[in-house]
Amino acid sequence: METKSSILELAKREFKTLSVTEKKFFQAVADGNAADFTTGITENDNPADAQNWKKKRVLKSNRIEWICTDPEASKKVTRKGVILIGLRIDGVLDLSHSNIPFQLIFDQCAFLDSIDLNNASIKSLYFLGTHTGPINGYFLNVAGSVFMRDGFKAEGEVNLISATIGGQLSCTKGEFSNKDGRAINADNLKVESSVFMRDGFKAEGEVNLMSATIGGQLDCTKGEFSNKDGKAINVANLKVESDVFMRDGFKAEGEVNLMGATIGGQLDCTKGEFSNKDGKAINADKLKVESSVFMCDGFKAIGEVNLMSA
Repeated sequence: METKSSILELAKREFKTLSVTEKKFFQAVADGNAADFTTGITENDNPADAQNWKKKRVLKSNRIEWICTDPEASKKVTRKGVILIGLRIDGVLDLSHSNIPFQLIFDQCAFLDSIDLNNASIKSLYFLGTHTGPINGYFLNVAGSVFMRDGFKAEGEVNLISATIGGQLSCTKGEFSNKDGRAINADNLKVESSVFMRDGFKAEGEVNLMSATIGGQLDCTKGEFSNKDGKAINVANLKVESDVFMRDGFKAEGEVNLMGATIGGQLDCTKGEFSNKDGKAINADKLKVESSVFMCDGFKAIGEVNLMSA
């Protein structure tokens, strides 16, 4: 009981008057439970309609910032972290330069503004079926995994430049849209395990993984990448310890740039479709592959396939 009341008392002291939503949120965090605001009706819980959600499903971003960064409050968060389900978060969520020793889980939530994670350190970070604006994670450090998957949608650039992820980066069934720029900008990203952009993953705008280091595999099976007037995927100088899969329904509209990449296993493009009719469909100058390269069994390329000096 002490932990429950102490978090609530700290919140009352900080914010004076708490709404019913805020009380439920702080109580759930204190209990180590999810703060679940879903209705159980699929159409009513769609984050795409969050603009029309009632006030009881709306939380100000500074409430999350406070519980993550206030020295007293953050110490009282249980090992289960902060779990939000079916909430709309209003205002820019600014967790930049913060050290958060617990996981953050946003499930079927909606962020109407941007999320700032620049230079932040977090235990684990999960966006499941959540809709967001731009995410800025320059030099973000995550001890565990980062999930942006299962219905996740981002409008604007997701920036993971020079970020470090101790587990995996999973974007399976995630949608990233920034058609006038980079949908994912992850130059010099370091991922200890694998990166998944597969099974319904969609990107409108360049996916940039230049000079990234991946300790497992890069799996883009059945992923769709579209950047008609530029690079669909830019993985120049990428280092992957295991395999790269661009196969079985993989589609790229725009150049797939593998120049100078090093792949510790195989490059499998079986049944993949690569289209860049006015240029290079695959640009793999100086590519290094330790095992095999497969471009067969339904593989299609519209545009040049360049493997010079590979």
